[in-house]
Amino acid sequence: MISKKYANDYKIEYAENATGKLKAKAIYTGNYFTYIATGSKIKSAALLFSVLTAISWIAYILPLFVISNVAHSGYIIIPHVSLFIPLIYLSAVAVDLWMTKPPLTREQSDHISLRAPKATTFMILFSSIAVVGFPVYLAIHGSLFPPGDYLFFVCEVLILILSCLIFRKKDLIATCVIGS
Repeated sequence: MISKKYANDYKIEYAENATGKLKAKAIYTGNYFTYIATGSKIKSAALLFSVLTAISWIAYILPLFVISNVAHSGYIIIPHVSLFIPLIYLSAVAVDLWMTKPPLTREQSDHISLRAPKATTFMILFSSIAVVGFPVYLAIHGSLFPPGDYLFFVCEVLILILSCLIFRKKDLIATCVIGS
């Protein structure tokens, strides 16, 4: 199914199948895109995005399985849980980098080159809010108690660092138009 944003890049052709029914087929007529970087740099970017995203997933899930008092405070757990959607988008970018080969359609190009900066921006925002929530928690409650609190903090800082690294490497997956 073609989304409305990319509908003008396609035209519909109708062909008759063996039973005599008309079958609609979308034919891409828009510009094709390619990566600015070389093939080896794209493979290394795919590997880098995959590894950093996998570590981010581990740092996201791990604190949810340990006993932690900070997980009961909304200003820490809500931003942490909100990281789920950006992590899904980053995972999709990593998969697209491995699976999609040039020439790319405009939709594929947008998915690869625009999702990573948006997703990492939200990851930086949400993990920063959660990290700032820890000193607030300390100010209100006096100290962190179970070891899970410390693990939660370390994982949240790790997500913030990984998000910043991914954001800095977003230019590796930039695309450009190669013609129509």
